[in-house]
Amino acid sequence: MRWRVAVFCLLVWLQFAKCHPLMNPTIVKHLRNSQDQSEIVYPRLHVTQHKRKRSLSSNSQSMLVLRTSTQTFYIQLEANNHLLQSNETVPSGHDSTDTCHYHGRLLSHIEGTAAVSICGPKNKMSGIIIVGDDAYILRPLDHLKDEENSRNHSVEPHVLFKMEEPLSDYCGVDHKKFRQSAEENETETRRYRRSDTSGRKVIETAVYVDYPLYKKLALQKKQPLKELQDTVLAIVNEVQLIYNYQSLKTKFKIVVVKLEILSEGKEAPDAAEGDIDQYLDNFCSWQSLKNPPASSELHWDHAIMLTGFDLHKVSLKNEKNAKVLGLAWVNGMCRPKHSCTLNEGSSFEAAFVIAHEMGHSLGMLHDGHGNDCDPSAYLMSEKTGPGRITWSTCSNDYLEKFFRKGLGACLEDD
Repeated sequence: MRWRVAVFCLLVWLQFAKCHPLMNPTIVKHLRNSQDQSEIVYPRLHVTQHKRKRSLSSNSQSMLVLRTSTQTFYIQLEANNHLLQSNETVPSGHDSTDTCHYHGRLLSHIEGTAAVSICGPKNKMSGIIIVGDDAYILRPLDHLKDEENSRNHSVEPHVLFKMEEPLSDYCGVDHKKFRQSAEENETETRRYRRSDTSGRKVIETAVYVDYPLYKKLALQKKQPLKELQDTVLAIVNEVQLIYNYQSLKTKFKIVVVKLEILSEGKEAPDAAEGDIDQYLDNFCSWQSLKNPPASSELHWDHAIMLTGFDLHKVSLKNEKNAKVLGLAWVNGMCRPKHSCTLNEGSSFEAAFVIAHEMGHSLGMLHDGHGNDCDPSAYLMSEKTGPGRITWSTCSNDYLEKFFRKGLGACLEDD
């Protein structure tokens, strides 16, 4: 039996998180007026082997230093050379042999990890830093104009903020009204061999960006297509880090086999004006028709739509709930018409939303619903929030059950 769930009711832990795009100029004014733990920082990149000044290459040794008013992060970076399948994955021809996306470990904090993307001529950085149950998000501030800071710093300004408690109320999800999909094709299921959770699994992924998100994030840029592609890949790089947390027993490699920006005039699924249920239905059907045969190197196991719509869920009383961030089919992975997720792409917590939705596709249910795990402490909580960034024992149990049933056989191709 397949369920579909609307998840991640919006917690406005930073009021601008959903209201503004990832690099919107109005973010600066809000940061100065807010009382959250946000801080303007000037990252220092130390490279001991490089092809050009202050530039990383796939084999360079590098250290990223982030100094705040209360602590300093020392992050040893390692290139993530497995994010893209090939140069043909991205239409503009990213060079997959010289990546700008990295994973790292913190030398300054015990068991700290990070995913950082350093792309473009000015080494603008986007990433997440995980220390215990705390998550810090790093983003560039493209439009910061501060003459004093310009004189005192030779590097670009960035904002580093900590995921904090919400500043407004949030909604709950009615778990009594899950919609069921069509019955599973039993013949197809029997073809799947049973597998265990040992060894790294590979999720070959197609990522689409709809036109509303393109307008939000790209139209203000000098090279809109290239910079938006870098932004999207930075998010996927963060998702890959989340799927390699120590708290998750099974590790995953997420490889992008297709990245397409659905700019104006391109064929796209009907977005249903942001109706999350209908949009997901339309996208799942659309992407399944686009997916090459399983024998093709360009075939994907899972498809992600990043949208610029403020998604909403329509109740039986025709009332709109606009505090949902994503939607997925539970146990949808490896089922071509159901291995798909819909996610708001302009919020700062996009990587956590995608990881959560992909967890549903891998058979995970919300913590605290039908299980004994704390409903407010882990990544599969139905609500976002501080501390909800690691995997629970229940999520691990669901994942093990998913593979034991043979439902994840398409991921056994590392």
